[in-house]
Amino acid sequence: MRLMLQVQNWYRKRLMSTLSVMRTAAAVLCLSAIGLVLSGCPGGSSQAAPDPTIRFFNASPDSGPLDFFLDEDLEGAALAFLSSTAGFKSIESGPYDIGVFDAGTQNNHDAIFVNLNRDKHYLVSSIGLVNFGTEAQKRLRLVLTEINRNAVNGNVARLIIFHAFARETGFQTPAIDFQNPGDNPQFKVENIAFASSKTLDVDAGTHDFEARRNESEHVYATVNVTLGAGKIYAVFVTGIENGTGALAPQIVFVEIAPK
Repeated sequence: MRLMLQVQNWYRKRLMSTLSVMRTAAAVLCLSAIGLVLSGCPGGSSQAAPDPTIRFFNASPDSGPLDFFLDEDLEGAALAFLSSTAGFKSIESGPYDIGVFDAGTQNNHDAIFVNLNRDKHYLVSSIGLVNFGTEAQKRLRLVLTEINRNAVNGNVARLIIFHAFARETGFQTPAIDFQNPGDNPQFKVENIAFASSKTLDVDAGTHDFEARRNESEHVYATVNVTLGAGKIYAVFVTGIENGTGALAPQIVFVEIAPK
């Protein structure tokens, strides 16, 4: 068993190392260009902007626990569905490979190449299904989202709404609208495509919200929630149409600390 785990770890590291080849080359070119620019600049210095921060979230309803890697470093270990890393972690700016695996294995679901910039904040989410069958558009994928963590003023809460919901087998997943119930909602954001997000500022307090099929009265999920003034929330519309238990359609709020 120990030998098997060692082999699995070797294969996983080998995969992430392979994905890092292009990233390393890009970093060398970038540093060379920066050196040329700086060599022509007059004297003087300024304080560098803060490093980027990053957080990981598992929004894949039919997945088991997932491991999230930043290059070869395990940053989110065995995150179950609707679980996340504790908070936003500060890292060095620059290019990275991000990979997601079944926990403790070399079974990779997706990998993306990203460039993380100074003074930016990123949420990496696994969205989609492990068991997507022949419907590749529903497959599990990594989604990198830049998050506005600036403090919210007044009696307002900021919602960053993620479309992570899938229709049942054989039906294409449409865009969704997120709103208060009824035909004349006080707060509404429309046409959120699958695996994407939109931002909505709302009054603090208690609200009913629903996720609807875009330009339709058909409701996929509802929630009653109390939102704090000045708070920021990542809102995941997730689950599978007609699913039960953990797979049921649902709207989940995850509070995000301001910077």
